[in-house]
Parts: sequence; C-alpha cells; structure tokens
Amino acid sequence: MSDKRQAYVAALVERLLERGREAKLEAERATLSGSEQADFQQGRSLAYYEVLDTARNLAISFGITDSAFTSLNLEHELLRSAKEKAAND
Repeated sequence: MSDKRQAYVAALVERLLERGREAKLEAERATLSGSEQADFQQGRSLAYYEVLDTARNLAISFGITDSAFTSLNLEHELLRSAKEKAAND
C-alpha cells in the first residue's frame, strides 16, 4: 500500500475511534440524565463499535497485526460505561 493510502487509512481509523469515543460519552450522558435520546445515543455508539470491530477483524485477517488498532479492546473503548468500568477495574 502506498504511503498516501496508509496515511488515509490510519487517519480514517483514528477519526472513527475519536467519533466512537464521543458517541460513547454522549450515550452515557443521555442515559444518566434519563434523556429520551438515550436509546438513540446508545445505538449510535454501538454502530461505531460495529464498524471499527469489522475493520479490525479484516485487518487481522489480512495479516495486519502490527498496529495499535488491531490490539485495541474496542468493547472497553466504545461500549463499557464509566460505571461498569469502575465496578470491574
């Protein structure tokens, strides 16, 4: 893969991770405040997880295992709430 394409893929993954983390925080806020948007925000967070988990699994299946992305615990990064994290850590 060319350097330009590698940079694009790395930037895309980083941006999706960033947006996924933001979605997780918004879902936590909506849930804790009892907002009517809680289910929507949780679904949005789950969608980022699904996309990134698929991308990570494809990277691994193509033998790309030397990046920080392939070793990320996406469930922890994008799905576990702050409460669950505190209780289990």
